Amino acid sequence: MLIKTINLPLLTQVGNDFLLYNKSLTRLDLPLLATGSNFLYCNKSITILSLPSLTTVGDHFLYCNKSLPNLTLPALTTVGSNFIYCNKAITSLDLPDLTRVGSNFLPCNRSLTSLDLPDLTQVGGCFLYFNKSITSLHLPLLTKVGSNFLVCNDNVDKSRWE
Repeated sequence: MLIKTINLPLLTQVGNDFLLYNKSLTRLDLPLLATGSNFLYCNKSITILSLPSLTTVGDHFLYCNKSLPNLTLPALTTVGSNFIYCNKAITSLDLPDLTRVGSNFLPCNRSLTSLDLPDLTQVGGCFLYFNKSITSLHLPLLTKVGSNFLVCNDNVDKSRWE
C-alpha cells in the first residue's frame, strides 16, 4: 500500500520511530501534535508538513527528507539533536519562538540561504554546519554557544549577527 497523505487530527504526542522510511508520503497534517522524538526519518517525498502546535522535539526530526521546500513551526521552542538534518530542498524555515537547540542543528541543508531565529538564546554543538548556501543569519538574543558553531559555512556574513 502506498500512503500519500496522513491526517491525524487528535494526535498530541509521538514516541520513537514514528513515520520512518515512507517513500510515497507527500503530505502530513498533525494539527495538535505538541511533542515528539525520532520522527519523520527518511520520508523522501514529503512536500507539505503541517505541525502548528509542535512545541518540543527530541532527537532526529526531519532526518533526510529530501523534498520539503519550506517549513513553519510557529509554536516550537526547544529541539534536541539532529534537527532537520540533510534536507536538500528546504529553502524557507520559520521558527519564530525557538529558544534552545541541541547539537547538529540544521546540518547539511544545501538550499537554505537565510535564517532568522529572533528568540534563540542557546545552541549546542555543531550549529548550522555544512550549509554553504546560507548568506544571512540573524540571532539577536543568542547568549550561549556550544562547540563547532558555523563550521564550513563560508558564505555567512558575520557582520549581520545584530
